[in-house]
Amino acid sequence: MGEREDLREESRLCMEAAKTTSDPRLKRELATRAFKLAQAAKALGGEEEVKSPWYLSHGDARGDSIMQVFENKEAAIDAACALVGKGAYVFEVGPIQEGHGGIRLNGAEIRRIFDERARITK
Repeated sequence: MGEREDLREESRLCMEAAKTTSDPRLKRELATRAFKLAQAAKALGGEEEVKSPWYLSHGDARGDSIMQVFENKEAAIDAACALVGKGAYVFEVGPIQEGHGGIRLNGAEIRRIFDERARITK
């Protein structure tokens, strides 16, 4: 493999690790590394714009904060809306790298999106 393919593969592996680790700090570090590796691969040639992975921060039944990482904005918002539908509290959803792929959405904004989707599907 060439350097670009190596960077893309390492980026993919970092993203997969970010999705599966339970340590919130490590999730953010791995997702950030995945983003930076993808940017480096892009700089070596001809790929589309690299967007930041997105995170979802929500509470569990005990009141603890949980962070999940997603490859894109749509997946993070879909997961947040699913949690709202189950009665969970969503703190926020946003890009790991601020300014790359959107802005952070707070719990009230996610609730509005959930309500809009519910109205559309009725």
